[in-house]
Amino acid sequence: MAGYTGKYLRVDMTSERVWEEVFDEATTRACVGGTGIGAKVLYDEVPAGVAWNDPENRITLASGPLGGSPIPGSGTFSVVTKGPLTNGATATQANGFFGAYLRFCGYDGVIVQGAASRWLYLHVREGGAELRDASHLLGKDTWETDDIIKEELERRGSAMSIACIGPAGENLVKLAGVFSDKGHAAGHNGPGAVMGSKRLKAIAVDRPRRRPSFKDIRRLREIGSRFTEDKKTDRSQSFLWGTLEGAHRGGLSGTLPVKNYTTNTWDISPRLLEKYSAEYIRGNFEPVRNPCWGCQSHHCHMMKIPEGRYKGEPVEEPEYEAMAAWGSVTGQTDVNATLVLANDVERWGLETNEMGYLMALVMECYEKGIINREDTDGLEMTWGNADATRAMLRKIAFREGFGNVLAEGTMRAARLIGGEAPSMAVHTLKGNSPPGARPPAELAGAF
Repeated sequence: MAGYTGKYLRVDMTSERVWEEVFDEATTRACVGGTGIGAKVLYDEVPAGVAWNDPENRITLASGPLGGSPIPGSGTFSVVTKGPLTNGATATQANGFFGAYLRFCGYDGVIVQGAASRWLYLHVREGGAELRDASHLLGKDTWETDDIIKEELERRGSAMSIACIGPAGENLVKLAGVFSDKGHAAGHNGPGAVMGSKRLKAIAVDRPRRRPSFKDIRRLREIGSRFTEDKKTDRSQSFLWGTLEGAHRGGLSGTLPVKNYTTNTWDISPRLLEKYSAEYIRGNFEPVRNPCWGCQSHHCHMMKIPEGRYKGEPVEEPEYEAMAAWGSVTGQTDVNATLVLANDVERWGLETNEMGYLMALVMECYEKGIINREDTDGLEMTWGNADATRAMLRKIAFREGFGNVLAEGTMRAARLIGGEAPSMAVHTLKGNSPPGARPPAELAGAF
């Protein structure tokens, strides 16, 4: 089967057993990739009445037929499970290296079932895998977890890719995501909480020398090169900036969600708005390129805050949704604080888009007197208050105090807060948050 290994790792956390499972060609081709196989596993093996945190739930992390190929971005992997915010099926993806390295080890993906009696992580190597004790990783954020496992297994840098959860996933926060290579998030609908319910802290995948087989590798290389050349001339300039420029452009055009979607007018001076531009950030934050597998686009960088109270803090360059969430959505106008908050969210293992709407709800409720400092454990949750927000993010990740209420997600937290809060909360009817995209043009006049 050119394009597929045909093999998945099946992990039963309850019995702490790992084995290989082969999908036949007809099934693999019908399902196409990781999302399709994950959906099939969920449909075939998880009855409708099974809750997201039941050991009978499944979570599949998988690549597809282009994984590890010369096609840009083919390190992507998909996470499919029944998520806690809706208690329904979800599929969410992340870029990086994880999907490619799985394929180099000889597997298209990993299917996890059951729930362990102790905390474990999975080490995948070429032709096999083992579960290892993870008790020493508890309470560690996603960056720390990545570093500790690589040190323990004597891997450095890109010699291994790790998908893990932070304290939010451990504590079954319903907005918890799965994070790979430190900054790549598969987060929508709380898959990190599902991993936490199974007591699986991380999946660490080696980078062996082998590569997947493809029917026509020469043609794939040609297509990959053409894709890159097309990106270079795209009007959006995404090859140069990724989605980093989105918040700046939205601020200029009045198409950003602002202060919990109450308006599309961002009250920010031209001087401060200019600091949200990709050109300013790339020119002042000492960026070091950190690309995904097979990708030449300049949209992943590690950097440091250059000035002010956060000077020297290492952060990863955020994409548009994080810039919007920790900028306009929560009333923040300091770009340094925006980058620090976006990074904090992912290190604690929280999904940035869901968290932006949750924190914006808290700030609007605080502004309107629905909650006060006594409710928020003494934190002054005013628009753009970065110190209070950083403190609250930690409380949510560890389910401490008012953070335990917010850990239930925007819809449920609003109901627990009560009063007018449910009518102010931004979420779908089933309980997850919509994408952090700009308001549709036809609705702009309503804000």
